[in-house]
Amino acid sequence: MDMPPKANERYLQMNGRAIYEFAVNAVPEAVRAAAAKAGVRIEDIDFLVPHQANFRIINAAADRLGMPREK
Repeated sequence: MDMPPKANERYLQMNGRAIYEFAVNAVPEAVRAAAAKAGVRIEDIDFLVPHQANFRIINAAADRLGMPREK
């Protein structure tokens, strides 16, 4: 006989640490790919507006890109 699921098994759960690690790698990778396709260097980008609500991820991505946070 199947047992009913436990309360915490009934809902989707987010692994925040794994998402953070993915995002801080994926965002800079996507920026580098877009810059290369556009034929510009990261240093030539004046402003970057990521579609990301997590400020820690934005800052970590900026650090990995070597971009000042004011950009």
